[in-house]
Amino acid sequence: MATHIIIVIMGSVLIYIILQMQSKYRALKNGAKAEGVIDGFETRIQKRATLTIPIIRFTTGQGQIISKASEDSVLSARIKKGVKVTVLYDPENPLHFIAKAKYFNTYSITVLVLSSIFTIFGLILILNDIGLIHLFKQLQRE
Repeated sequence: MATHIIIVIMGSVLIYIILQMQSKYRALKNGAKAEGVIDGFETRIQKRATLTIPIIRFTTGQGQIISKASEDSVLSARIKKGVKVTVLYDPENPLHFIAKAKYFNTYSITVLVLSSIFTIFGLILILNDIGLIHLFKQLQRE
């Protein structure tokens, strides 16, 4: 049963992350748009994992050059330095931006669907473990 709970938690966390990214994307969707470039990578060590975060450089409509690590951007893990990306940013605060990969919507919808399947599957397994599905079937027969 612990495995089933872990499946539900993993699915739920992925759903939460994708919904947060979609929310930020929607908030910036009506903001300004610029073409950015991957300027390099910043490496951070957190506990036992090493994170590689892309540094995005772009020029705002007012000519301000922004170069900042972008933790919120959804980019391919295989992205290389020098690759151009679409940047959506808040014109009033250009440091608030998200770099959007070519297939951002496809990736996020795919992960959302798969995590929903994980979560539902885990919930069904938990309900089966505690006998609620069997009880429900017996009640339907009566």
